[in-house]
Order: sequence, then C-alpha cells, then structure tokens
Amino acid sequence: MLWRLAIVGFPFIVLLLIPGLMYGRSLISITRKIREEYKEAGSIAEQAISLVRTVYAFGSETKLIAKLSAALEGSMKLGVTV
Repeated sequence: MLWRLAIVGFPFIVLLLIPGLMYGRSLISITRKIREEYKEAGSIAEQAISLVRTVYAFGSETKLIAKLSAALEGSMKLGVTV
C-alpha cells in the first residue's frame, strides 16, 4: 500500500523540486550581483569617511554624494528584481 502512495507522490515531488532549484540558482546569482554593487558603494563610503577633512576642505560633498548615489543605484535596481 505504501509503495503505491510513493509512486503517485514521486512525480509531484519532481514537479516541485525542479522549479525550486531554478529559482534558487537565479536568486543566488542576483544576490552575488547585489553584493558586488554594495562592495563598490562601500569602498566609496570608506574613502569618504577616511578622507573627511579633505572632502570638507575642498567642498566636494555634493560630488561625493552623487558618486555614492550612482553606485547605490545599481544595487537598488537589482533589489527591485528580487
């Protein structure tokens, strides 16, 4: 009796497993891309924090904010696709 239930249930498991694996792989690739985008934005922020006196002295805060916003734009677009 149990083997009949296994025969009936096995195709449904396969039908659920294959799309789940495909979705998981696509989610992993998008997550890697988002991580790379955040790494770029993090390096810009790290430079700005370490050189805060220079940034303030030359009055380039707006330039730095624009650069950081542009770096975060890519991760935001990828985050919307998730």
